[in-house]
Amino acid sequence: MNTKNTNTMEQFLSQDSNMAFNVALWNNLAGSEAASYIEICGDFYSAVCQWASHNIYYVHECQNDKFTGWTLVDSCSNETKVYVPNWVMDAEVKDWKHAKNLFSRHLKVAR
Repeated sequence: MNTKNTNTMEQFLSQDSNMAFNVALWNNLAGSEAASYIEICGDFYSAVCQWASHNIYYVHECQNDKFTGWTLVDSCSNETKVYVPNWVMDAEVKDWKHAKNLFSRHLKVAR
């Protein structure tokens, strides 16, 4: 019997109200406005939540044989596409920190 307390990344992302997803987006997309969000909100995680709510209006997920991707739409209808290899979504993660770091490290912005 397997007594490990692990979930796949996909399961973990659905359990944490998108925080790991939003942190990864912040790390890849927030840019120069990040500091002002932290200053106004007072802490990193509140800043991430506010930044995501202000800058991401719609998320569409898609998948192929190699990648899972998302199309993000902002308030001006601009699209940004991000993706991770499918092995990241299938990876077993032991806790929130592991999930956040793995997802952030492998999330790429389509150029």
